[in-house]
Amino acid sequence: MKIAARVFPGTLVSQNKGALIWGDHGLIAYAANTTVAVVDSTTMQHVTALHSHRSPITKICWAPSSIPVGDVDDLFLASADTSGFIIIFNVTAGKAKQKLSESNKVVNALELFHTKNSELYLLSLHQPALLILWNPKSGEQIWKKSFSESLSSFSRDPFSEDCIVLNGGGFVQFVKDFSCSQAPSDGTRFFLSSNSSAEPPLSSPSSSSEKNRVTSIKAQISVEDDNQLQLSNLISVKYHCTRRNTLVLVYTQDILILDLDIKQTISVVSLERSTCPFVEFPVYPCRYRDAMYCLHDNGTVVFRIRKLINGPAEAGGSEGSVAGKSSEFGYESHCSSDGMRITKSQKVYGLAVCPVTEMKAAVVTSEGKLLVWELSPVSRHINAGVNAVPST
Repeated sequence: MKIAARVFPGTLVSQNKGALIWGDHGLIAYAANTTVAVVDSTTMQHVTALHSHRSPITKICWAPSSIPVGDVDDLFLASADTSGFIIIFNVTAGKAKQKLSESNKVVNALELFHTKNSELYLLSLHQPALLILWNPKSGEQIWKKSFSESLSSFSRDPFSEDCIVLNGGGFVQFVKDFSCSQAPSDGTRFFLSSNSSAEPPLSSPSSSSEKNRVTSIKAQISVEDDNQLQLSNLISVKYHCTRRNTLVLVYTQDILILDLDIKQTISVVSLERSTCPFVEFPVYPCRYRDAMYCLHDNGTVVFRIRKLINGPAEAGGSEGSVAGKSSEFGYESHCSSDGMRITKSQKVYGLAVCPVTEMKAAVVTSEGKLLVWELSPVSRHINAGVNAVPST
């Protein structure tokens, strides 16, 4: 890799919120105004900075490092800015390889992924509701699909290449014929509504604090927008990484676990009123255990593990377990970091987790500080200040 002699990426702007990603090769990339800063997570030193953007960067994603794109040692990264331009970088060479744009439409979401045959693709969601699949090596546009309602983000199903869900704020759009060869269909739109007035099942066990949380916001999905209280202001929607046909819906004060087979909530994480709300792009569902990292407005990182109601916390919790499907469960706060001193000039702008071990979490602030927290199996607390990249 071409190592920069001295890198000073500077402070962040509001458009950089959420533009933070941790690659499976150990490099962390984040947006600092119009620059992509790349940091080695082992030494916590800046290794390079990419300067081809002319507008503030809004989205960043790494290409999976196991995919042979060009030379073996090449590392590819895609980033999008407020002008609607997407740039594909060869980070190893420190150069821009492709510059893509669709009529300068702003990019809401971006992902580099590969298929079973190891081909690399770029999927982008543009305002207001345009989904485009690109060949990132040639810059060719493979197909594009326009939807009727505004969409803010998407999530690909980790268990099926054919499924993708898109976030519409008060509804979710399911597409089950996603393909890299042709544009998908319109899919099915499901509205999210509150069913909080519904009584709990007669067979339910005696009430507890955890159980009351689950029944207090009983959400369900339907194909029609009915008269029930619509759940709007959906921050993000993601597929659960350890449970099949399950979504993680994130609101400012609640996280809903939605089972797509029964089209109903199976677990709710509700914050106390005194707890700081979740920030934008706040939750990372883990792949190797039924757990999640959560980022709050005050900079606190909370690690939550699935816990059976009236039962012990589960270390693994694979999606195939019988108990996981039949028993009521919540996500218990296992450990948390200290909060930051939030001021007008310092706010939290993003969360990223090491995808290899899922034992470290990184938080970037508006001042350009990158903080890494590590789970400690001994003390069962997150160790603060493992390292920090200072702002300039």
